[in-house]
Formats: sequence, structure tokens, C-alpha cells
Amino acid sequence: MNGHLLTGRTGEEIAEKYLQAQGYSMLGRNVKTGRGEVDLIAKKDGVIVFVEVKARTKNDGFAPSDRINPAKVQRLLGAAELWLSKQSEEFPARIDVIGVCEGRVVEHYEDITS
Repeated sequence: MNGHLLTGRTGEEIAEKYLQAQGYSMLGRNVKTGRGEVDLIAKKDGVIVFVEVKARTKNDGFAPSDRINPAKVQRLLGAAELWLSKQSEEFPARIDVIGVCEGRVVEHYEDITS
């Protein structure tokens, strides 16, 4: 596995543990939909949370969340809508971004589309 993929996978593991410690239950990891892949899907207080994880190996002054652009947000919205449409009941939902740097969560932006 190349360094970029390993950094991403490690970042997702760290973000997943962080969310669980915050009381989220995990519904999926690297979930593929017809409109893209969602890094993590979690649930807390009846809200489905679609999480994009951005990981960096070192703090070079570039925030992980700076890698989220409007096209990425649209892809996440499409993937979330498709996943939600296949569920047997309706849930409120949001999209979060978690930044991981140097082995720890450094950012957690909730509901980036509001």
C-alpha cells in the first residue's frame, strides 16, 4: 500500500475512534454508492452523519479541511442522498469533515452544508 493510501486509512481509523468516543455509533466505513464513496457513516441522537476524513502526516501549515472544495461537497451530497434513499425509514442527516494530522483529530466541522 502506498503512503497516501496508508495515511488515509490511518486517518479514517483515528476519526472513527474519535467519533465513537464522542458517542457516535458507526454504520459504515468506505461506503461506496453510485455517486461516490463516503469515508465514514455514523449516527448520533437520531442523525445520520456522513463524514469526509482528510489526513495529513505532518503539520505543514495546511489545514486538512482546506482540501474540501465545492465539487467535493456536491459529490458528498449526492452520495449521502443516494444512501439515504435506500434506507427503510427517513433520518435527518448532515455532512461533517474531520481533519487528522500527526495522528490526532485536529478539526471537526459539523454540517458543512448549512
